[in-house]
Amino acid sequence: MTSEKSYSVESRLNTLITGDTWHTLSLQNGWTNGPVNYRFSMDGRKVVLSALNLVPGTTTDATQICAVLPAGPPSYRPATNKTVAASTDVVGARSASFTITTGGAIQCHGIAAAATAISIEEEFALDL
Repeated sequence: MTSEKSYSVESRLNTLITGDTWHTLSLQNGWTNGPVNYRFSMDGRKVVLSALNLVPGTTTDATQICAVLPAGPPSYRPATNKTVAASTDVVGARSASFTITTGGAIQCHGIAAAATAISIEEEFALDL
């Protein structure tokens, strides 16, 4: 019998969260060092979005940074546009954020031109 501790954290989490695994979206518009990862939360009512140390390309507000979230079934798109906070290595005039649209696009906002690393680690509700 194998000890529970011999499994990686990712393996244990995948075992706990049945029914969905991590999916990836390829980056676009000059954004690199991806991908953007997503999956359903444990309760299935939210989408977990994770992208660490993205290198920004085009930072004009509302630039789509990656391929769109699938419409499904199942759908990973929110019922209303969602704004999620982002962390960045350079503070701009505004807070860095991303909007996830009802069409599945992920768009950047408030990214400072000098930024070299952007991260997102958020959950957003599908039905609100």
